[in-house]
Amino acid sequence: MRYYRRKRYENGRAKKVFFRILFVLAAAIIITVAASFAGNRVKKMVEEAQREIDSAETTDAASAKKDSHYTTPLLSAPISVRALGIDPFGDEDAAGQMSDMKDSFDTVSVNLRNDGTLIYLSPAVMEFLGLPTTDITSDGTSSAYERLRSFCTAVKKENLRLSAVLEPTHGDGDSFFPDCDKELVKELTELGFDEVIFTGFDALTDEAADYILSLCDNVIRVGAVFPYEVYMDGRNEKPLRLLSASGVILCADPGADVRERAAETVKEQCTEIRNAAGLYHLRFFLATEDEAILSEQYKALCASDIENIQIAPAVSPDVLTGAALAETQIPETEAKEETTSPVNPYITTTVETTEEGEVIPEEDEIFRGDGSWY
Repeated sequence: MRYYRRKRYENGRAKKVFFRILFVLAAAIIITVAASFAGNRVKKMVEEAQREIDSAETTDAASAKKDSHYTTPLLSAPISVRALGIDPFGDEDAAGQMSDMKDSFDTVSVNLRNDGTLIYLSPAVMEFLGLPTTDITSDGTSSAYERLRSFCTAVKKENLRLSAVLEPTHGDGDSFFPDCDKELVKELTELGFDEVIFTGFDALTDEAADYILSLCDNVIRVGAVFPYEVYMDGRNEKPLRLLSASGVILCADPGADVRERAAETVKEQCTEIRNAAGLYHLRFFLATEDEAILSEQYKALCASDIENIQIAPAVSPDVLTGAALAETQIPETEAKEETTSPVNPYITTTVETTEEGEVIPEEDEIFRGDGSWY
């Protein structure tokens, strides 16, 4: 009996030890599996976070690279210009014109297209189209391209900025041809231009916005001129914000009114467009060829404290300030001559005599100038 009791005791003890060992092994396996699962989860989270960091760094680097291409600051620190048009191929002395404008203007505006055609033979465009180019004309004189290069060099020596004014190149039908204009913008950059302003947009369409944005990858800033009404239409707020955020120089064309209403119209537009002008840092773009209207518009903008102005036509600064009209006014010296000899309204024609009949001479009466006599 004692034998069986001892045997049952030993068997029960062995079972307890076995179950304890089994429990420890099972716990160890569970802990190992859980730790492995948790480790993989943490590793995956770390990898995802690292990918996000790398993506952000890549985006920032690309953005910084793009921003570094601009020669003027983005709209986070916008600039205001006073640009005046000069014809690089005109008969006038360009150096003399630049010297005259430096007191009131800081930028030279150059219109590079006439009726949709470039005013010079662009090597970049010709190469893009697969056509032969030459730097020398048939008679041996410098080409228009070389004359433009010399003009740009002279402008830079005067410490003035350069703004090119262009119409978009069109491909088949009315569609835009941005690939060609990209090459043209790169060429203008090499010539020394600080910005390229594109005109000819009657409205802000999706195609126009895409075209402008496609040119923002170049090394200088681009701008676009839209009619004044575009900035008054609330439907254009989203594309305007997109263009502005991309560094596009947004310009407003007030149009050409009759001379009698030119100043009044511009002042009304400045009041109505004030919010948009501050939001997008608008530049007023004057393009009318009528010098009288141009002068009225410019003076109205100055009177409205508008500082960001570009005058596209090639005109003399005197025309804008009204100095050219001074000859039609009465000179100040002549006006004074008319008032230097006023008539004394109180003088009488009575002649006084003495008892002997001699005439008593009258005392000279002098006009004070303040309205009284003595």
